[in-house]
Amino acid sequence: MDLSNVFFRSSSFGNLMCEARGGALTEAQTKTLSDFEERIREGVKPLTEPQRKIYLDLKARRDAPPKLSDTAESEIEKVWLLYEKGYYGELDNKYVNKGLFNEQLGLGIVSDYVGKLILKNEERIYKNNLTGEADGFFIENGKKIVIDVKCPWDVNTYKNNKLSNIYEYQLRCYMYLYDVEEAWLCYCLTDAPDHIVSSLKKKEFYKYYHDGMTNEDVDLLDKKLERVYKQIETNMIYSNNPAYKKEEMVKIFKITRDLDIEAKMLAKIPQALEYYKNFKLNQI
Repeated sequence: MDLSNVFFRSSSFGNLMCEARGGALTEAQTKTLSDFEERIREGVKPLTEPQRKIYLDLKARRDAPPKLSDTAESEIEKVWLLYEKGYYGELDNKYVNKGLFNEQLGLGIVSDYVGKLILKNEERIYKNNLTGEADGFFIENGKKIVIDVKCPWDVNTYKNNKLSNIYEYQLRCYMYLYDVEEAWLCYCLTDAPDHIVSSLKKKEFYKYYHDGMTNEDVDLLDKKLERVYKQIETNMIYSNNPAYKKEEMVKIFKITRDLDIEAKMLAKIPQALEYYKNFKLNQI
């Protein structure tokens, strides 16, 4: 099977990096194993029987061939369905819808932050079964920086946004694909587009609407819901709200390239392709 044209997306590569349960050793377990191995080499203080059992278990786990997690297998199966059957199940949701619609607004906010115009990147890179399309780039002190813009659903979501593992690996994929040394994850608080605000208001309206309502009934219902409509606007529109300061509208996480982490990422691809090659739609 020729897998040269099968590509894992940067945006979901973090799913491949999830460790299988009981797989990789923790930092503490690695230190314990190292301490035991040193004692065995020196032969000064033999391991007790319980310690020997722990040592053998940790050594076996460390030396075992890497296993894919359930999350990784699920991600590979999604890629398999796309390439082998043409199925893509993530067509639309309100969060992605807003993020894509407001991407240019987000780039504008980041441009203001760095004091330079950042144009939308249109180049998608395909390299070693990995693909990605960063949102933009800019140069700072002679160094090229890749950025990814996220426009959260609302201010409550924005407040809680962090540099998650999935987004960190997305940035690391971009640094590898575009060969740059720094990447920024930029959360931007942007107004909801009119069609989203309108859909939220309609959702409230149809909670109470029923067949048989007259035009007067509809007008009366709209009037009763005015406070709800106003709250929706307050919840979703920020640019004309004096409560929000300009510097509050962007939250940036910065990471630098790490070749050790990158090597682990690239080592995961052949393993993922092997699972892809052996996957069967009707497997049990």
